Amino acid sequence: MVMTVNNLSILFRAATLLSLLNLTGCIENIRGASSTEIRQDIAVEVAPDNSYTWKAPELLVRHFRVTYCGYDRVYYRLSAVKPADSAQELQFRLVIDANYGLNTALKKMHDFNSVKFIDGSTLPITNVNHDVGRCQMFCEMYPACLYRDRADVELSLALLEASRHTGLVLTLASAEKDFEQLDLPAEYIDGFLQAVQNQK
Repeated sequence: MVMTVNNLSILFRAATLLSLLNLTGCIENIRGASSTEIRQDIAVEVAPDNSYTWKAPELLVRHFRVTYCGYDRVYYRLSAVKPADSAQELQFRLVIDANYGLNTALKKMHDFNSVKFIDGSTLPITNVNHDVGRCQMFCEMYPACLYRDRADVELSLALLEASRHTGLVLTLASAEKDFEQLDLPAEYIDGFLQAVQNQK
């Protein structure tokens, strides 16, 4: 078979597209992963005190923010800790890592302090760490800073069990405003609970 320049060009474009899909598809595919795939991707860490920590793969939500010509990104995952003292219950939490930019002329940091359920009920956010990244002029127009907030939300096993076949939607919120919506698919929760419950 004789390959023309046009055929080679098409093959090159197809190969480039496939490689881009593979590079960018890892995080996106987690949303469509089966509970078996999620269960197999759970990381387990054993501390020197014999406590165990289970970490689910990270999910990502993002949107473009004009005021600094970049994306706000919130990475989040389920985590569980089994204390070394076997008498203590497993501790479940949602671990949040928010990376965002804000126009410093308007506001300095996000002030989310809870997650809100669809019915309007809330859970408090704990262990919040605020870090300030670089501050500069973005798009040669906006004075803005990049921030990183890391936080936890304590979750009950009963809540996760009730959500393992329906999924769970939470919204980062303050008293005045809602921020990013965090979607935990049913298969994600189910695979995570399978991993924890099979090893505990």
